Amino acid sequence: MRAIVTAIPIPMAISRLSDDTVLYANDHYSNTFNIPANQLIGNNLHNFCRPNDRQNFFKILKKEGYVHNFELQTKKLDGKPFWVIVYFHPMIFNSEQAIICVAYDITERKRALDQIQQQKDFLQNIIDSLDHPFYVINTNNYQVEASNFSTRTLSMQPLTTCYAHTRHRSQPCTGTEYPCPLETVKKTKKPVIVEHLHSDKDGTLRTVEVRGFPIFDKKGHLTKMIEYSVDITARKLQEEQLRKQYKDIQVQNEQLDAFARQLEEMQQQKLYQLNKAYERFVPHEFLSLLDKQSIIEVQLGDQVEKEMTILFADIRGFTSISEKMTPQENFNFLNAYLSRMEPVIHEHHGFIDKYIGDAIMAIFPTSANEAVQAAIGMLKQLAQYNLTRGRPGRPCFNIGIGIHTGYLMLGTVGGKKRMDGTVISDTVNLASRVEGLTKTYGTALLITEQTYLKLTDPLQYSIRVIDAVKVKGKSETVTVYEIYDADSPTVKALKNKTRHDFEEGFVLYHWEEFNDARPFFERVLQVNKNDLAAQVYLKRCEEIRCL
Repeated sequence: MRAIVTAIPIPMAISRLSDDTVLYANDHYSNTFNIPANQLIGNNLHNFCRPNDRQNFFKILKKEGYVHNFELQTKKLDGKPFWVIVYFHPMIFNSEQAIICVAYDITERKRALDQIQQQKDFLQNIIDSLDHPFYVINTNNYQVEASNFSTRTLSMQPLTTCYAHTRHRSQPCTGTEYPCPLETVKKTKKPVIVEHLHSDKDGTLRTVEVRGFPIFDKKGHLTKMIEYSVDITARKLQEEQLRKQYKDIQVQNEQLDAFARQLEEMQQQKLYQLNKAYERFVPHEFLSLLDKQSIIEVQLGDQVEKEMTILFADIRGFTSISEKMTPQENFNFLNAYLSRMEPVIHEHHGFIDKYIGDAIMAIFPTSANEAVQAAIGMLKQLAQYNLTRGRPGRPCFNIGIGIHTGYLMLGTVGGKKRMDGTVISDTVNLASRVEGLTKTYGTALLITEQTYLKLTDPLQYSIRVIDAVKVKGKSETVTVYEIYDADSPTVKALKNKTRHDFEEGFVLYHWEEFNDARPFFERVLQVNKNDLAAQVYLKRCEEIRCL
């Protein structure tokens, strides 16, 4: 037996059962205790353990007849403590009742376990310090694997599954109004914030704001979710109270508003009428360009410089028409005409700066295209209006429109007693001059090359060059174009057919090749004998030839 025990590489010792005296110890056992084997022999094993451990050991031995996996703290020869796990079995040794003891040094394991426990305790202390319930939940089976102290004060339910603990349910939470945060995290793999319902100790449902955070393993698989919930029941109640108070206040405000409206109705009506009256004299667009909200804000000298497009429109032969009408008829006629032109201008984002007798001066702050489209619309509107005229007392009439684009100063002028909005620039003068050329060439709509160059797509219009004029006080020449989209289909077709010959003659004329230009204008008139512009240029060629 001794040879067998000696050969086994496991710390073993044999002691007498009656007094615990060591009868034999192998080298592995003596090495474990750092005591020579000869010093162990005759010593008592209970000298190497604490009294409580010895008492517990004999209780187990008496009850079970053996001892397994018994951990105890002992000491080496130098008194240094260490931990062992021991196994005891009764046996007969040298004809005596004895106990064989197997001991393993587990000091390092205990130290590691202590460190792990310290870390767990530290982590538990951290999460226990949180004021609100904190859980770590297994995403596969909903089991709560860790929680803080707040969860234990929240509910008497054991920490089994999250739904059993927080909702006293036997199945996971369902529903769209309060979605399950764990299911949402499983679906999105991202942190979530949702409102949910949890039960307190009394079974009362509380509204909580749940924040769920996914935890992934090394392979990227979702394994757990951290859940942190904040009771927002009081906040929700306050919100509901605020909503009710807000509704009550709304009702009170509506009553007060109704009362205030009754008191101020007359004053507001007067103010509205006053504002509307001001709008007729000072367009809202004029105020916007000056960056003003109301006529009250306008000061004398306010001004802005900006590139804009000016449109002048004038009734042809208005003097002869007006001479045949009474003053009242004149005003009725003008108002009927102007009331048809104004909406077209506004429709194309322009505004009327002023009426000059029968003439209209309109401004288009944003787009030359809008000005041209407005002019074409005005001419078409006039054609429709003339369908209701053409009889004694209501003669048909025509208008001429000139358009120019350039920089101008827009602002207020006047004195303390009276001021007016106006625009100041050569741009205005040139637009007026171009409108005057419509009389010379018998055209309805002329634009300058500056406007032409600002058009998004000039080719969408029926257009031909008509003149080149010098700006008063300046040396440069400005080319003028006719746009005849509003002409009758017959006239429009004739101008399209003769446009090439007309423009060839125009170029030769302005190169002062008058004899060469003459045949082109003659060809135009052979096709379109009523083309006044061709007549004018042909007459000029003939007059120059006669000089």
